[in-house]
Amino acid sequence: MDKSYHFETELFELKCGDKQIRLNKVINPEVLFDQLLEKGTSHEDVKTERIPYWAELWPASMAMSSYLMENPSLVLNKEVLEIGCGLGLAGISAKLAGGRVLLTDYLQEAVGVAAKNWEQNFDDEPNVQIIDWNHPPQGKQFDVIIGADVLYDKTNHGPLIEFFNKMLKYGGLLLLSDPSRGAAKSFFEKLDQEDYRIKKNKITNKMSETTNVIDIYTCVRSLSS
Repeated sequence: MDKSYHFETELFELKCGDKQIRLNKVINPEVLFDQLLEKGTSHEDVKTERIPYWAELWPASMAMSSYLMENPSLVLNKEVLEIGCGLGLAGISAKLAGGRVLLTDYLQEAVGVAAKNWEQNFDDEPNVQIIDWNHPPQGKQFDVIIGADVLYDKTNHGPLIEFFNKMLKYGGLLLLSDPSRGAAKSFFEKLDQEDYRIKKNKITNKMSETTNVIDIYTCVRSLSS
């Protein structure tokens, strides 16, 4: 039995700052959740709860996109890693703002759609890669790491902090957006013990007819010899 996902996308344009971003958006993303359950309880994707959250365009991602376009100096001419990229909106915005960006997710479907979205906005080859933050790759560190709505599960907090400590340069910037989820508080309490200078801003973001308040955390990793 074929265990891969089957879904359709539609192209739409999103205005962010003075830029128009073209995205392939999944039509009826809830069908992917149904397809996950159809794999059966013994399937690895079900047992490990590899839920296809990537298929949604989340408010925190849109807020991150807007924040990067309004503050391009955060990423200009810097090596930028997006984790949990989903559709790739935040990372694409970072590239439009002048960063050298790598889009990553741990699911092949997400990376595939993110690559197509890269091609909708740029002429160069998509810079995408499958990365699981539980298993950070060797030999590369970044000036900036961005993540939109990645703190929802407290069981991920430890692996995320280990990942950031390994993948972010000393003096680098960790930029996270979160829709005021309760889990975020415990994450930043842990991060505060890791020599990061943390600043929190609140911004409003409108999706369709809904206005969302999103927390943007700028976390600078302390310099070390």
